[in-house]
Amino acid sequence: MPLRFAYADGSVWLRAEPRDAPRDQSAAVVVRRGASRAPDWYRNLEVDPRCRMRVAGHDLAGTARVLADRPAVLQRAIELWREKYGAEWVADWYLDAGRLPVRVDLA
Repeated sequence: MPLRFAYADGSVWLRAEPRDAPRDQSAAVVVRRGASRAPDWYRNLEVDPRCRMRVAGHDLAGTARVLADRPAVLQRAIELWREKYGAEWVADWYLDAGRLPVRVDLA
């Protein structure tokens, strides 16, 4: 699954958006604000935090970190995304729309 990310201090910073549960297995799932459950990749990390990512042709191993203070971590991730993608793309609505911050420490 392609995701936007930022890198800082040996970690990759991602975000997940909650989504509705699919009505049936053949239905496409649309990510949208206010939905009720996290995407599958996020839920998989909750069960087993070990993961692999491919970035610019490099296969990277990592471990998702349990985040105690989600609002503070989300603020840090937003700062990193603004540096990388620009303030126009990363608006303040990220803070209030149920985004889930994800920090993966690289091995």
